[in-house]
Amino acid sequence: METGVKTGVFLPHMLTALSSSTEGLEAMAGLTCINFVGMTEAGYLSTLRPHEPKDWEYFEWNPYHPVEMRDHGCGYSELVIPRPAGRYTHSVFLVLPNQREFCTGDLFTQHPRNPVLWKHVGRQDDVSKLQNRVLLYPCPIEKRLEGHSMVSRAVLTTDHALRVVLIVNPDRKVVQCSYLPEDIVGNIWPLVEEINCDLPLEAQITRDHILIASIDKPFQTTAKGTVRRRLVVESYSEEIEAISVLN
Repeated sequence: METGVKTGVFLPHMLTALSSSTEGLEAMAGLTCINFVGMTEAGYLSTLRPHEPKDWEYFEWNPYHPVEMRDHGCGYSELVIPRPAGRYTHSVFLVLPNQREFCTGDLFTQHPRNPVLWKHVGRQDDVSKLQNRVLLYPCPIEKRLEGHSMVSRAVLTTDHALRVVLIVNPDRKVVQCSYLPEDIVGNIWPLVEEINCDLPLEAQITRDHILIASIDKPFQTTAKGTVRRRLVVESYSEEIEAISVLN
């Protein structure tokens, strides 16, 4: 931090990258305030800082920047921005002047003890339908998997029988060239078992439905650093079909 800067606005994946190294953590420790960018259409949403530091990953919406949390069932709500009456308006309605509301597609869960706090858990269009009408919300599961030292990125999808498929992009800085896919699966399996304990039977990950991404087919990402889920699933469609046939 040679410039002496004390605050900054970052893309979310930049913060993830910085936090993965000691040098990055030391650099961020010198900042008094960190902000990250919001949605492309709506820009930066005004939020309040939670009172408790332990609730840092939750959002508290500014009452003067009103939003609606629309129930989607199973404990998930979508962030919807209604068009306010009068002259005041959200910036999104300058971009989309004919809309009465803007459905963001972002899903949140409410804090278990403080109802004004909300945690982002993924996108509505990432949700998959499983057997017995069970819904799979992949983002929280993927984030837990990405906490493993061998995992760079993870994507959850389904096969033709609506069974969960996990695609893992290994961290090539950790995984040695001599590692076989089954070695990586063996290393991450205890974490997978731990995650499965919190999931309904239909959403659990089986060992034979784990794919390890090859070095010549890495995950494609957006400019923001988020995984392009549809393209990743399409690029591994043959491998998904192969394990579906075998099982």
